[in-house]
Formats: sequence, structure tokens, C-alpha cells
Amino acid sequence: MQTSDWINVALCILSFVLSIVSVGTAIATLLQNRQMIENATRPYVAISYETVCVAPNKNNRYIVVKNYGQTAAEIKEIDCLGVQDDLSAFKSCWRQPRPAAKTYVQLARTPCFRWR
Repeated sequence: MQTSDWINVALCILSFVLSIVSVGTAIATLLQNRQMIENATRPYVAISYETVCVAPNKNNRYIVVKNYGQTAAEIKEIDCLGVQDDLSAFKSCWRQPRPAAKTYVQLARTPCFRWR
């Protein structure tokens, strides 16, 4: 074999290795992009409560459910310790992004929420 043959073989092997590396890089980039899109479009639901003064000694308390995410969220179950009222208005419903749903409830103490 001559020197030019060795150079051609080395160049073939080098181009094969570089193509394998570029395919691996492209696959890794696609997987990262998919993960970023999933994280950017998932729903982020926040549950809190507000107190509104309606009279000098009368406060109404509202449970507020708000979706800060980019897609709709389904609330399958919600439970609140310290609430005597029924929270069925929130169960099995969809929360669209941005608008908040408010429900008036009687709170015995500061609520402790649990949902899924």
C-alpha cells in the first residue's frame, strides 16, 4: 500500500467517526428540545385563599384555583382540611390557563390543601 492509500483509509475512518458523532449530537438535541417543550407547556396550578371584607366584622373567604401554565389542567381530586363546605365544584373539572376560579367557603382555620 502506498501513502496515498493510507491517507484515504484514514480519511474514510475519520469521516465515519465524525458522522456518528454528529448523529449522536442531533439525537441529544432533539431529546432536550422535547423535554423543554413539555416543561414549557405543562399546567402549573396554584391553590390559595383570599379574604374579602364585606362588612366591619364580616369577612368572606374564597378558595382560588388558578392555572399559571400554558395548557389546561384537569383537577381529579381536591381536599381541604378546615373547610366544612363541599368542594365538588373543583373536582373533575378543567382549568384553562390564566382565569381563576373562586368559590366561597366557610373556613374554620387556615386551609391545608391536598390535590392531584
